[in-house]
Amino acid sequence: MGIIEMFQFSFKQIRKHFLESFLIICGIALGIAVVTGVIGLTEGYERQFVEYVNSPSFRIFQLTTMIDTGEGGLKNLRRGGIIEEERLKLTYDDYLKLREADIPGIEYIWLSSFVKGQSLDLGTQVGIDLSAEGNMEKIVFVTPEYFKVIEAEIEMGSVFAEHDVSEASEVTVMGKSLAQAFYPPGYDVKPIGSTYQRLQIIGVVNFKPIDRVNVVEGIGELGRINRYVFVPYFTDVQGKESRTTDNVNCIYVTVAKNENVQTVYGRLKRYLDDNYAGQVYIKGDYLQKNRVSKSNVLISKVIGFFAIAGLLIASINILNLMLARILRRNKYIGLSVALGASKLDIFKLFLVESVLLGLLGSIIGLGLAYGGLVVLSQFIQIPLYLSLMTVFVAIGLAIFTGVAFGLYPAYQASQINPVDVIKGE
Repeated sequence: MGIIEMFQFSFKQIRKHFLESFLIICGIALGIAVVTGVIGLTEGYERQFVEYVNSPSFRIFQLTTMIDTGEGGLKNLRRGGIIEEERLKLTYDDYLKLREADIPGIEYIWLSSFVKGQSLDLGTQVGIDLSAEGNMEKIVFVTPEYFKVIEAEIEMGSVFAEHDVSEASEVTVMGKSLAQAFYPPGYDVKPIGSTYQRLQIIGVVNFKPIDRVNVVEGIGELGRINRYVFVPYFTDVQGKESRTTDNVNCIYVTVAKNENVQTVYGRLKRYLDDNYAGQVYIKGDYLQKNRVSKSNVLISKVIGFFAIAGLLIASINILNLMLARILRRNKYIGLSVALGASKLDIFKLFLVESVLLGLLGSIIGLGLAYGGLVVLSQFIQIPLYLSLMTVFVAIGLAIFTGVAFGLYPAYQASQINPVDVIKGE
């Protein structure tokens, strides 16, 4: 009997003993569905973690004397009898000192502070009020390294320097989209040399467009940077009062792309502990997302362990069901041997049937796993799907289960003596 005839015969036996076959297939399918689902879940978390690693926010740390309230906000640090006026405040000197420390692995250090949308009116020069168009934009108070962080291209003029920050120079730089809105191509008045409120426009920068709007701490909304107005950190836009260098909200640092974030974090933490005795905190997406990702992967591995244990238990039940099938088919086996079938023929027949049950279980199991991952991805907001490798692993595991727990029943079937069967009848 050829392999095709064996598979055809096995299909007939599966249909003939449908209930037993259905239970075996269900046992394999459920085990495969759980194991495959856990693999897909783990891969989803790992893909998300890789996206975090490649995202700008992952390599940015925020140094502040304020602590997380646990409600998405920050509050001032208070210790024992220390009152608000006596708490540590970061200053411009702290920023300069950190830059001079030259901590290995830190690429950029900058200051930034955002003021929400205003009516940006350049007066009678152009007279366009963006607020009327629903385009309330942001004024960003920054130090020069901010432009290196966002990899801005200088379209016109230049950006301001560090001395413009310390001297609170009355200059500003515009994002390209905003500059084009105020100064359309071909218009007589050009941005360079014009004034924004009290500030002289010295440059126009262009940030590489990003399709989706993504807010990065210390940088802003990536999709809207070209509509920002950039001002030296201590420059007062409205001229009402001078911004003091004695108070800096927070200092931002970014880790170089070729550096290990955890290693650089350790160096930065040691620097802060040595200089500020634990009164300056490090915040950042890396700290939160790294902990969450590791926890999720660990949970997935634990679930996977129990899933494999469940598959093993299901496989033992499959073994029992296969043995029961053989006991109920003793008469058929005895007659086959009596009519000339060899022990090897009987062994191969039952082994092929086991493999076929495993394949059917893997197909159903993959369908269940795919449906489960689609539903789960809607709840946890993480794209989950079965990779081609996972599909192959599932099919291989199902065939292995069928073969491993079909060998012994197949061997038992091949050892049946037709004489004993006739005597039993």
